[in-house]
Amino acid sequence: MKSRVFSSKLWKNNIVGGVWLPVLLGIGFFFAFPVAALMQMGNWTARGYLPEQLLFLSRNLLTDGLVETGGFIIILAAFLNAVLGYFYLFSRDQVDFYHSLPVNRTHMFLQKLYMGLVYTMIPYLITVLLTLIVFIIRGYFEVSFLALALEMLFWHFLTYLFLYFCFVLIFSMTGTILMGLLSIFGFMDLH
Repeated sequence: MKSRVFSSKLWKNNIVGGVWLPVLLGIGFFFAFPVAALMQMGNWTARGYLPEQLLFLSRNLLTDGLVETGGFIIILAAFLNAVLGYFYLFSRDQVDFYHSLPVNRTHMFLQKLYMGLVYTMIPYLITVLLTLIVFIIRGYFEVSFLALALEMLFWHFLTYLFLYFCFVLIFSMTGTILMGLLSIFGFMDLH
């Protein structure tokens, strides 16, 4: 018998029910990448930099500035995906329901992890491509920017996974929303 938890119908329901998250993250990534790049390029043009200086500044923007602005949205994405996937842990009835399903816990965890990655990485990749197109249109592009964008993707991906697993662990261990939020703020304060 086919399990309802891993049927295509449930995947479609999860996507429709959580469509607000990729839209929200897409808006955040849009302001963190292409809009931030356009604003910086406007400042550089107004100051009258030379083309060599503009390429240098663009490279630094891609390695430093956009990593920081995108990092804030990655932290938000990890938190929201953990909350969306594991909010049921704060209701005894929902915990009983999910744990009564005839599905391996590993499969449930992997499904939530996969959906969180899809919700985060699709808007991320689209906005990074838009940012590269902005660099091309404005004339501040080199082929090495592709490698820098892939490196930024790699570090943001690792940051997302680390924080997502930390948030899931905190939510799983605390048992209440208030203690979960306090633990997260305590964890972030340790830096």
